[in-house]
Amino acid sequence: MNVPLAAALVVALTAPAVLATNITLMAVLGNKAILNVDGVQRTVVVGQSAGNIKLLALNSEAATIAAGGAQKRLLLGEGYTVSGGRDDGGGSLTLMADGGGHFYTDIRINGVAQKAVVDTGASFISLSNSVAEKMKIDYRKGREGTASTANGKISVWVTKVPKVQIGNLMLYDVDVSVQNGNTLDIVLLGNSALNRFQMKRDNDLLTLTKKTY
Repeated sequence: MNVPLAAALVVALTAPAVLATNITLMAVLGNKAILNVDGVQRTVVVGQSAGNIKLLALNSEAATIAAGGAQKRLLLGEGYTVSGGRDDGGGSLTLMADGGGHFYTDIRINGVAQKAVVDTGASFISLSNSVAEKMKIDYRKGREGTASTANGKISVWVTKVPKVQIGNLMLYDVDVSVQNGNTLDIVLLGNSALNRFQMKRDNDLLTLTKKTY
């Protein structure tokens, strides 16, 4: 059946646009969360909604929200983009510096989340062997080498991880470095991931925007 041109134009013009909503947890004040929603500051308490975003839980360091049909835990200064159901391969993440000027976020590999700190001096996403085992990374199949530390030489493996989630953003086929004897629980978010982003710092805010190719 042929659709008249005028009717087709009406359908095209009235079809709803797929828009993204950008949410950042700016501060926690007692039982209130200060959210930045598309550039507008909103104050909400647990159980309250700001548009289509509902605050589910809150503590001094993080908030759990429901948005776009999913739940997301946001650390202070962390951003989240609700894409409206369409993944265009882009997206951005906004982080807020702590008192020492460091930027922290969550990193998730194989469904296991771990705290990570942005480290532009690290060549790879770097983690200890104990954290790698917790995150179910089969690193011993990777390239083995050695690295010199203040305590002597240690074994290092470099392997490729199929999927790495950083905040609300997904990266694919990312090299990670696993260090034997490293006792740190925190993951260093190095350049094997950071090179996938355009990085922009504005005072205490760091925005990571995925490069699209």
